[in-house]
Amino acid sequence: MDLRGRIRHVAVAVSVFIAVLLPVGLANGDVVSSFSSDADGWNIADCNYSASTGTNYNSVNAWFDVVHNSTGGNPGGYIDRFDPTGLTYMFNAPSKFLGNKSAYRGGTLSFDLKSTYSDWTNDNVVVLIGADPAIVMVCEITMPPTSWSGGINNPNPYSIDLVYTSFKYNSKSGSAVTQADFNSVMADLSALRISAEYGQGLVETSSLDSVSMTPEPVTLAILATGSLGLLRRRKH
Repeated sequence: MDLRGRIRHVAVAVSVFIAVLLPVGLANGDVVSSFSSDADGWNIADCNYSASTGTNYNSVNAWFDVVHNSTGGNPGGYIDRFDPTGLTYMFNAPSKFLGNKSAYRGGTLSFDLKSTYSDWTNDNVVVLIGADPAIVMVCEITMPPTSWSGGINNPNPYSIDLVYTSFKYNSKSGSAVTQADFNSVMADLSALRISAEYGQGLVETSSLDSVSMTPEPVTLAILATGSLGLLRRRKH
């Protein structure tokens, strides 16, 4: 086989390696809502709350629309909503963030958040819910500021590592999630919710922008190194 034939053979081998060994969907890259032109399918899940047991993030009392704003985001457009009831309202992600997201284990969920009030500290969380069974996983986040950033005294976007050690069962004070349950939820994700509930009473407007789910990085250098090694072996 001449050199050109060897190179073609290596290219085919690398393509098969990527297709077979890397998680399905990894090549698709980030899942993003920039809110540049509309609300991108996001809405509000108003979750049931009990003074004795706290919020049940998997039990939705009502659904509400969000407001899309064409300017004032970080950057461009963004969505917001005034607190609609005395329950716990949350930004609820559209279908493109759901389903089999196994390829995003080890990646990150990032977003920008702000609220006009930050004196309700019971529900400062991000929630992932598995479809079958309905496992509820909760990650505590810092209280939002009144201007865009990742939290009070933090100029960066919120960034959550999509690993099992980031989450607790059912509430931010729950027990630690197991890796098996985390993998199960990510393989069949039925809901992704970001809290908007940060004010005591019906007082706050919370805003969300630049949501991105990013897979764990896989460097081209690793693939290139493997390809060159394969080519060298072929030559010899």
